[in-house]
Amino acid sequence: MLSTILYVAFILMSIGIVIYLTYRFGLNPFYILVPASLIISMVAGISPANTISIVKNGFAGIAGNYGILIIAGTAIATIMEKTGGTISIANTIMQTVGKIKSPAVIIAAGSALSVSPPSEAAYIIFAPIAKFLEKKDGKKIGAITIALATGIYTAHALIPPSIGPITAADADILNASIWKFFPVSIIAASVGIIASYFWCKFFIPIDSDITGQLSYRRYDLDRDIPAFRVSILPIVIPILLITLRAFAVAPSKPFGNGKIAAFFEFSGETSVALLIGLLTSLLLLKRKDLGKTFTNWIAESIEKSSKLIIIACSAGVFAAVLLKSTPLTKMINDNLVFTGIGLLLPFLISAAIKIVIGSPVITIVTAASISKAFIETAGFSPVFTLGAVAAGSIIASHANDTYFWVVSQHSEFNTDDLYKYFTTSTIIASIAAFISIWFMSLIF
Repeated sequence: MLSTILYVAFILMSIGIVIYLTYRFGLNPFYILVPASLIISMVAGISPANTISIVKNGFAGIAGNYGILIIAGTAIATIMEKTGGTISIANTIMQTVGKIKSPAVIIAAGSALSVSPPSEAAYIIFAPIAKFLEKKDGKKIGAITIALATGIYTAHALIPPSIGPITAADADILNASIWKFFPVSIIAASVGIIASYFWCKFFIPIDSDITGQLSYRRYDLDRDIPAFRVSILPIVIPILLITLRAFAVAPSKPFGNGKIAAFFEFSGETSVALLIGLLTSLLLLKRKDLGKTFTNWIAESIEKSSKLIIIACSAGVFAAVLLKSTPLTKMINDNLVFTGIGLLLPFLISAAIKIVIGSPVITIVTAASISKAFIETAGFSPVFTLGAVAAGSIIASHANDTYFWVVSQHSEFNTDDLYKYFTTSTIIASIAAFISIWFMSLIF
């Protein structure tokens, strides 16, 4: 027991050192995360051959799952920015709801539309709109972008048909009714998003260093920019396809097993959907944009996305090593199964796993599997247990989380500011969502 506790303490200390090094020196995370992964693996007693295999698989797994997504998403965001599509969407929102309400609307819209696609893809697409609104407003630079990032992260972790809750609700794990969980998840996510929004609004100072970091191309707003109905297509079409795929692969098979279902299953795969969105974004181009100008835009997006892929893959290596080498799950199973603290137990289990391994989806499934062992004897509702687990998976996004680096690169924040504002914002959202779930469990 003592050796297990000491080892877990070493893992947590290693995570702390990684956070400090990225915070203090601002080095490219590749040069911190990969060496740290090798050191942790050696201390854990993993053989050199297995260590190399884990590192390669961790790197390749992220590249395979997120590579095309990041490249296509970054290209869409770049084209929308350069052509003025982002301005068209932002202006329409401001004209419809007013300048004051626009930030809340874009955060709500981004969060709601991020349920089906991976949170990384949703943020890459919506971030330019948030940055433009901040530049237009001239106040609280960074607050809208951070609140949007947290909102997307929170909604995707909690609300079906995102993969985490859907998997954990399965009969083989928590056996929770997804239809009963759906309204609970919407309320909890809304509370978490609102809490993080107001935290960002009041905590991030007007004179924050973030102000100087957010560079956005200056536009002549009177120039001919694309129409809203065209500008919105590169965002709406991929999200629609991804959502239809979620229904197509659902156990109920609403589209049957024929060609229509196969089409939605293929076109709604995230990477394919974003490539379709990229093709759609070409509708924003004008004749004068073709040729060298367009080539330069694509080159710029490739340069930006390649840096992000390297960073994301490094985070994948770090998370893979921690997942393989950390006995945290076994320690929880063997020693921390007690019921005196109610739903706080599955929440804390989930939060502990999340801090160590980074991935919200893996956290939800792992924590739900552990919670399965005691929810019946403790008298916990499977629905609210799933909510507590999902809320815990939001907490403290940091260096071992791919999404953290997506936000870093597409928000142009320094790493220390991201820890200071985004990581703490995810803590606020996580705790607020859990409190709402706890209150609902007392009422229903």
